[in-house]
Amino acid sequence: MRKSGEENSPIEAKFAYQLKESGFPVFTREFKIFEDRHFRFDFAWPNLKLLVDLNGNHHLDPTNYTRDCEKYALATIAGWRVLIFSSKMVRNDLAYSLIVKFFEENKESYEKDINRRG
Repeated sequence: MRKSGEENSPIEAKFAYQLKESGFPVFTREFKIFEDRHFRFDFAWPNLKLLVDLNGNHHLDPTNYTRDCEKYALATIAGWRVLIFSSKMVRNDLAYSLIVKFFEENKESYEKDINRRG
């Protein structure tokens, strides 16, 4: 896990750029959903209960992988939708295509949220 104040990884920077340039709803970075845990998610839309995590090679380590599985399971149990993308999926734009598909499929939900806030 990246420490507070460290720069974005290249894949996080690319994904954030794609989201901002495409006019997606505002997202939160390094989002923590459990106060009693150190788990953070790379991108979140709290009002939509959507979390996105981008995983590089360090997530393949057995200890990190087990921690990630626990994090995703706990988030799902708590009612969050979790999308997990590999760094390769970000580099070849598959992650972007899938997040576009998510927002297209759930357009009514986020438009209602935007209308409530606006």
